[in-house]
Amino acid sequence: MLASNIKRMMKPYHMIKVLKIYLYDICSNGIIMTDIDIDGLKEHREVNKLKKLLHIGDVETRWKSAWALGELSAYSAIDDLVWTVLKDGHGKTRRHALIALDKIGDEDIVQDFIYALNHRDKRVRRNAAWALGELECEMAVDELADALQDTDPEVRWYATISLGKIGGKKSVDDLVNALEHGDERVREHAAWALSKLHDGRTVDDLIEALGHGDSKVRWFSTIALGKIGSQKAIDALIESLSHDDPNVKRHSAWILGRIKADRAVEPLLDRLEDEDDNFRRNVVTALGKIGNEVSVKPLLNIALTDEEVSWYAITALGNIGDERLSDELVEIALDHDNKWIRQHAAWIIREIGSEKAINNIIQALQKDSEKIRYNAACALKEIRDKKAKSTLEWIVRNDESEKVSKMAMKALKRL
Repeated sequence: MLASNIKRMMKPYHMIKVLKIYLYDICSNGIIMTDIDIDGLKEHREVNKLKKLLHIGDVETRWKSAWALGELSAYSAIDDLVWTVLKDGHGKTRRHALIALDKIGDEDIVQDFIYALNHRDKRVRRNAAWALGELECEMAVDELADALQDTDPEVRWYATISLGKIGGKKSVDDLVNALEHGDERVREHAAWALSKLHDGRTVDDLIEALGHGDSKVRWFSTIALGKIGSQKAIDALIESLSHDDPNVKRHSAWILGRIKADRAVEPLLDRLEDEDDNFRRNVVTALGKIGNEVSVKPLLNIALTDEEVSWYAITALGNIGDERLSDELVEIALDHDNKWIRQHAAWIIREIGSEKAINNIIQALQKDSEKIRYNAACALKEIRDKKAKSTLEWIVRNDESEKVSKMAMKALKRL
């Protein structure tokens, strides 16, 4: 119905004429552009005035007018709303116009946007490709696949993203083929779209894409495999822990932790000595999320010996939440050289709620070493356990070290 009107609507001389007529009509009816009551126009079903405002209002007026026309299910506004989706310069206005069209629910609208994929104006083609994805139009898959070869790169990118939003076997096949597209951004958007679809049929293609020459394709393929989560996908991620690309290694470890792949515990533990600090951080974080007790001793060793990763290892131990960790966490809280790691260990003790650990730290306030007493007061400031109140009060009054007394006072104030 509307396809035949689109070219006519886009001609510059036609738009100038329309704007002049609309401006005259609105001004002659006494509507002030800076103070338009859209709700009032909607309440009185002033569809024609709302349609005019789509073309000459400011941004807020345009998107509110589009919203109002959708609320009214104004069938007579379809032409104007299609024009707004395809030609308006502001994303919020285009989105509200598209929502309005979806509420009106005319099936011919899809054909209008498909037709617009071949418009001479690249902005119209971009917006048409975007709109078809937002509407999840399965009938547009072939045309969007053709749009991957458009001369305008942004049309190609929007078409790729829209195929991902639509999904389905045909879209998946087109996206897999797009992984080898000559446009770098199309390849990356295709991999990103596949990562959103969770389609088990793509596992073999995604495994193959881990060796792709484009780093972002490898990255998104890793994410996609994690979201699919099948045994074959997990095996591929475990194997990728030894990938030559550091980003693939890091993301593989992170994703294995996110999906809590228990089968990955031993392979992750084997990577704790890797030279890449960022990779080791992801490995210990993954082990903490998986939560297998086999990881406890290796993580403790990392917490005490690997300064670059200690903070992450302590967090991982806290996620595992084993009461048996109390002695080791107390040792870290009282004697580690790094103040932030000590503080984090105290925070973990509070989260675990270990009575034994808290009592041991309270008792450490009586130690001979000023350093230990000070660190114990710092830890109690983080733990905030009321059992420490009387001991801290005694330290404030009697400790020979002013530094320890001041920290004990800070700890008291946080109880």
